[in-house]
Amino acid sequence: MQKFYILQKFISFGDEYHIYDENENEVYYAKEKIISIAVKVKIFRNIDDELIYTIKKKLLRILPKYVLKRKREKIASIKKRLAFFKHRFSVRSKFGDFKIDGDLYSRNINIMFNEEPKVKITKVVMPFGDAYEVTIFNDEKENIEFYLALVIMIDNCLYNSKGLID
Repeated sequence: MQKFYILQKFISFGDEYHIYDENENEVYYAKEKIISIAVKVKIFRNIDDELIYTIKKKLLRILPKYVLKRKREKIASIKKRLAFFKHRFSVRSKFGDFKIDGDLYSRNINIMFNEEPKVKITKVVMPFGDAYEVTIFNDEKENIEFYLALVIMIDNCLYNSKGLID
């Protein structure tokens, strides 16, 4: 089990995320780039500035859908589902299909695979932006980076589905 903390800066052009490990070391960062009406979020490894994933929003949809790519390979897509009193998403990925459930106010979100919890996300609202405590129940590096990318995709689905980009 590993914990990460994702801090989102609001005082920037586009969203910006900084991802810290349990020892408060910044290990990843992500920046949103708005190109006309399209939105891309690029996730980098902090140590070597290596691009790990790119998230792109699919346009002209009633419910938000995002695609996650590594280089040019499609790794996953996340789609918001219609649900009452809670948030629901479906994830199709090269690792399998995931179920994501969250409460009405998006304070607690769980990512499940075959009814087994893989990630727990707890949101903390701060004056300078949002923060997430992310508990990952899997220690493989590739899975950790994938799950952190999913958290950023969920944040975008929940909070960026209105306004300029829709």
